Amino acid sequence: MLQRNGRKNLMPLRHVILVMLLSLAGCGGGGGSSPAATGVIIVTVAGTPQTVIGPALVTMSGSATSSTGTITGYQWQQTAGASVTLSNPGSATTSFTAPAVTTETQFTFRLTVTDSAGNTGAGAIGITDQYLHYYVAIGDSITAGYGDDYALDNTSQDGRNTGGGFGPVLNDLLTAKTGAPYTIANEGCEGATSYDGLNGNTTIPCDSLATVIGRHSGAQRYLVLYGMNDARPWLPVPSGQGLNPSDPGYPGTFKDNMQKIINALHNAGVDVALAKINVALADCAGSGGSTCTPYSYPQSDGVRNVLIQQNNAVIDELKNITANNITVTPPDLWNWSWTQGFYQTEYYDYIHPNGNGYRAVANLWSAALAP
Repeated sequence: MLQRNGRKNLMPLRHVILVMLLSLAGCGGGGGSSPAATGVIIVTVAGTPQTVIGPALVTMSGSATSSTGTITGYQWQQTAGASVTLSNPGSATTSFTAPAVTTETQFTFRLTVTDSAGNTGAGAIGITDQYLHYYVAIGDSITAGYGDDYALDNTSQDGRNTGGGFGPVLNDLLTAKTGAPYTIANEGCEGATSYDGLNGNTTIPCDSLATVIGRHSGAQRYLVLYGMNDARPWLPVPSGQGLNPSDPGYPGTFKDNMQKIINALHNAGVDVALAKINVALADCAGSGGSTCTPYSYPQSDGVRNVLIQQNNAVIDELKNITANNITVTPPDLWNWSWTQGFYQTEYYDYIHPNGNGYRAVANLWSAALAP
């Protein structure tokens, strides 16, 4: 596959939220949007509860007015949610760090204001700390998004993912389907084999899996799609189909490399989802300077496709190994591209999807991840 530079991976955004409780006040501790009839501290809580994705710094600021004296004291206290530490809780402005959470978490805080006459008023604010579904896509140029010729969906609606390919579209699909925030970091390497994805390759270039894991320490799941370059007819990587680790010929196979990728990801405490490879219409991509003759009938006379189907059989074997604990049914790019015939309208060249094709790949991933 071809190499293309300039793709960026977008880490989850870290928010700094300013929550204003404007004209906080009341008499005797009541909060509301209108002044008390005989009160001396007018209380109004402005705005709606804020939403953040932790870890995030949240700054809350209050103000108050008194009709009988001057404001002499502010006191913030937490009234609900997992305990956090407030900075300067005795001042008008305080802050705390909303933690990374595994489920949506609510925090509420109360600001009590005192004046020189001893009257008090109070206002409250709520903070919603959302769980971010943080996925990393690893693979070759199909993961990287080579051939995506539709720019209008290159950035997810929340702005977290950019650069095209299936990642930004998948973010939008999963967010719309589940109502939860997602990010899909793109670590695709154009030209990568499964061995390159595991060990790295400075020529492509492609970082090792260990480096990628270190770069995405908060990720929960990896979306893995290798195999097209392992099936190059001029330099094929043996599939290892039907072999076990103790069998002769197993070391160095596609199956061996993929199992090592799975093991490394599990050792890092993350979930793994695998995908099957799409059909090739020729030995090479036929774009970016490469030239080759297209297959007359890809499934029967396509040398690369014989190897691809062996690698897809390996994906099924890996999915069915109980110890691998792979719960997601692999998206079947072969079925989409060949069996359903979408290679005729949704391919950029002999190998890569076009813009519509990448939207189709995103839909396949979405259906598998959130059925």
